[in-house]
Amino acid sequence: MDNRRSSIGRISPLGKVRWKWNSSQWAKAILPGSMDRLQKGWKVWIPHCSCFRTSRLHTRSIDMHEKKSTIGRRERLQQMTKEEIKQAAWAQIHANGASALSLRGIASSLGLSAPALYRYFPSKQELVTALILDAFDSLRLALDATAQRLEALPWQTRLRELGLTYRRWALEQPAAFRLIFGEPINDYEAPWEQTMQIAGASLTALIRTIDDARACGDLQQPVQPIASPGLLAALQAWSDAIHHVHPDILYLAFTIATRVQGLMMVELGQQLPPFFPNGDELFARELERIVLEIENR
Repeated sequence: MDNRRSSIGRISPLGKVRWKWNSSQWAKAILPGSMDRLQKGWKVWIPHCSCFRTSRLHTRSIDMHEKKSTIGRRERLQQMTKEEIKQAAWAQIHANGASALSLRGIASSLGLSAPALYRYFPSKQELVTALILDAFDSLRLALDATAQRLEALPWQTRLRELGLTYRRWALEQPAAFRLIFGEPINDYEAPWEQTMQIAGASLTALIRTIDDARACGDLQQPVQPIASPGLLAALQAWSDAIHHVHPDILYLAFTIATRVQGLMMVELGQQLPPFFPNGDELFARELERIVLEIENR
């Protein structure tokens, strides 16, 4: 390779000129009369100028960045609008129940036309499914946080605290609780391929706690009464699909959850006898009873 120096630059081993001068020096050296044009603010094209080529690449890079930024802004605005629609739907469920959910009513409350709302949620089915997924995920996060915070404590303490966390969540988010555990919504059928996994995940903290009781020998085994062949097959299929634990563990987790859920339905529905100021002590005793029932003594 020719590494000779010239009055303009140096020939690199790769055969490309590595220019050292600025644009004014280039123009003066290569293009007669270019200095006058530069001083007048003209853009001067300099053949094979590395700085010119870099400038063009930089311009294309800026264009691509601006395009991506525009797409990002559009996606963020779309997500923000979706969240506003869901918040309006939650307000409607809280006020009138899930069965009264109306897309036209939601659109009206947000100042949107019904066709505009359908751009974000093409059907009531899709909106309800999105709300159900959010509700189950909120419950899961609350229970998982409790389980993680108390993971070093005995399983009995963790089970009681999980029950109390479940109750707090339901009292703080009654609309979410009623949507996923309350009355069915007319003409709505949950798409299990979307909801099954996240609904099952809300049981994970309880399942792990019960399985810890089994691992340290504190759980009565086998669980009585013995499951019928049909029930055992159903529990095994459920376990194989999601949780991958012994069917008895899944059975205990599910029945404990439904007992707690039943008490919450009574409390939220204001169906407690008038002699109870609230459900605090009733709920605490039921959790203690659950621990005593499954503990191996």
